[in-house]
Amino acid sequence: MIIRLFLPLTFLFFFLNFNFEEPSCQCDFRILPETEQINGLKTFIKPGDVVCIMAGKRKNLQLINIEGDSLNPVKVINCGGRVEISNLVLGYGIKLDNCHYIKLTGTGDENFEYGFLIDSTKKGASGIMVGKGSSDFEIDHMEIRNSGFAGIMAKTDPECDGNYNRGTFVQKNVSIHHNYIHHVKGEALYVGNSFYSGWNGNKKCPDTLLYPHELKNVKIFNNKISNTQWDGLQLGCAVSNAEIFNNSIDSFGLANIGSQRNGIQVGLGTTGLVYNNRVSNGMGNGIIVLGIGDNIIYNNLISNCGEFGIFCDNREVRDSSKIILVNNSILNPKKQGIKMSNELTDNYILNNVIVRTGEPGDKKDYYISFGDKAEAKTEGNFTSNKKSLLKPLLQSAFVSEVAQKGRRQDVFSVDEDINGKARRKSGSPDPGCTEF
Repeated sequence: MIIRLFLPLTFLFFFLNFNFEEPSCQCDFRILPETEQINGLKTFIKPGDVVCIMAGKRKNLQLINIEGDSLNPVKVINCGGRVEISNLVLGYGIKLDNCHYIKLTGTGDENFEYGFLIDSTKKGASGIMVGKGSSDFEIDHMEIRNSGFAGIMAKTDPECDGNYNRGTFVQKNVSIHHNYIHHVKGEALYVGNSFYSGWNGNKKCPDTLLYPHELKNVKIFNNKISNTQWDGLQLGCAVSNAEIFNNSIDSFGLANIGSQRNGIQVGLGTTGLVYNNRVSNGMGNGIIVLGIGDNIIYNNLISNCGEFGIFCDNREVRDSSKIILVNNSILNPKKQGIKMSNELTDNYILNNVIVRTGEPGDKKDYYISFGDKAEAKTEGNFTSNKKSLLKPLLQSAFVSEVAQKGRRQDVFSVDEDINGKARRKSGSPDPGCTEF
């Protein structure tokens, strides 16, 4: 049942009389647990409205045709406690179809950090799915666990008729933050399509190469991710103003599938910033960069990864673009700390810390290595194979050996460290993600 407030007096008395114990949320609509679908065209939801999802257990929630505007988004929020969703039948827990300027938030009750819990979806089904041309959305304070595939999937696959393809549709102004996603069968966050160079996976026209839509102005931050069978976080086709920052990603790629085991994947067609993330204990690369260039990776703490700390592959890039890796700390990767296979000619690897245990012997590529035709300017990087340096970064031994071992550089200014501490303005800088 959908209850719209501010009804005529007679009907208002009826609802108040039979719902006198309901919490006093500031709502324009109240959605009871038995309601599975909200269609904005049928319920007359308008920009600026607050749609309250009443606390309790429910099977699923589908939001269709919800339309806010740039100044007055529609807010969908939990009310009266936590909303709990479990669904082993449908292909989602919560689904957004053709929704624009909408904020889905679990901040409706101060007693719960995550006001929505999506617990268990069937095999191949994601906790939250955003598609069918949805754009201009925000998702925050959700807990998602035991998904049959991704925690949150946000993309619209290209259609044979071209409705959602590149050049026709852009998914823009995306903000995904302060979510807790764990124990999922696929990626925790799957934002944008993986096939920037073309996709022929549409069963209606399998012989046609379709080009996925672009994303612009995407921010993914302050998410807590753990125990994913595939990648921790991946972003694809984000051609401008993309940022991935302040995320914590632990225990990723546990299924150990070759191309699906990275902590953060900067996917094909993606540019932008990746910074202040903590990535640890995975089967693959800490961060893999497949983007179109002008990718800047800084202030990340990467530890105990099964492959490279940072791997920049040789994929489709913009002309005259570059990749900058600066002030990252890479601890105990199984392979090299940084592997550069991208053939751009203006790459930079500056002021990183790489601690890799074992005996390097005569291998010159023990810490940083290059593929054929790949190159980069490398300065101020601190490397060591001492096990004692794998302990917490602020220990005195680490500080005395690493502090001020970097080089002054004017390629990209890093004004603060991973903890928000200002970096010194004079003298030799500290390498790595932490300012000592």
